[in-house]
Amino acid sequence: MRSIALSNTVLVVTPIPDDPSSDVSNDAIVIRDQLNEVIEPVPIVPKLHKLSAMLRDRQYDEGQEDEDIGEHENKVRQISCCCASNR
Repeated sequence: MRSIALSNTVLVVTPIPDDPSSDVSNDAIVIRDQLNEVIEPVPIVPKLHKLSAMLRDRQYDEGQEDEDIGEHENKVRQISCCCASNR
């Protein structure tokens, strides 16, 4: 992202809300804001080396899934045994 300074001021305007009691003309507007700069995206080269480093430890391994399930079951057994012995 980069900020671009504008040489001209851009006005953000909206029409005046309909109010039958007002004496304002139909084409009147309300200035809501003024812009002196805009922010625009800048194309960059992707940092794929960072992405591969982040994903390296997260590679899918079918055998690891079975180990994770076994570890989870062991933790559940340990917790249930602790709870049963506290009764």
